[in-house]
Amino acid sequence: MVTQVRNVISSLETDSEDDVRIIGIWGMGGAGKTTLARAVFDHISIRFEGKSFVENNHWKSGRFPNRLTFQTAAEDQKEIFLDVACILKGKAKYKAIRILEGCGFHAQIGLEVLEQRSLIYISYNGDVGMHDHIEEMGKNIVRRLHPNEPNKHRRLCDKEEIEEILVNDLGTKATRIMNLKNPSIHPATIIKNLQTLKALELLSVYDADRVSQKWVFNEDVKYFPDTLRSLHWTGYHASSLPKTFQANNLVNLEMPRSYISQLWEGGEKKVE
Repeated sequence: MVTQVRNVISSLETDSEDDVRIIGIWGMGGAGKTTLARAVFDHISIRFEGKSFVENNHWKSGRFPNRLTFQTAAEDQKEIFLDVACILKGKAKYKAIRILEGCGFHAQIGLEVLEQRSLIYISYNGDVGMHDHIEEMGKNIVRRLHPNEPNKHRRLCDKEEIEEILVNDLGTKATRIMNLKNPSIHPATIIKNLQTLKALELLSVYDADRVSQKWVFNEDVKYFPDTLRSLHWTGYHASSLPKTFQANNLVNLEMPRSYISQLWEGGEKKVE
């Protein structure tokens, strides 16, 4: 066991503090995988301020996909993992696959690899799940890349950071994901300043305190970026989407508990 622990720890060593290393431990049931993982954790956890050992019972055995090179699989896996942690947790698996494939990822295989490595699980209802500790780990990975410049994050899921960026018009092309829950700023402020996030791909807004109001879109203003692949807005306050939004890249549209009655202003097709 001592030799195995040393080998795993050696494989976890990185040259950069910003690097992330994921190790999969494979073997038959009862072979001592959890015992080995626990021993490694006990040995290295003293180096970290925040740490947690999570025993996940959703693991199932499987083979690593041969059709992907390790490098490609690792990059896809890392990006998909962070997307799940920041915005896709709780999504139905088929929706998550559609959204991720719309962003150019090998979604089916990527989710399977993450599930095999116990980083995610698929619930009995078919939703993508993730343990809270692992979710927080993913969000911390995102935050520490630009701790003092959140507008440079590829993923935004901190309410205070998002609202500061929107209110002060600090959005950049760096951001591809935004997940805002229970905003304290006016809905008009959100929608008017989305135009600064010119490369935004996934947008989720949960507004529990929705306010019905007449909103008139300026036909010369680009509100929603045309790069959007997924738009999920609970409590959307307007009756339609702006005419300037070209939804050619959109693969997922969800507007629950909203006041929307037609997709585009002046359009004829009603939303059921």
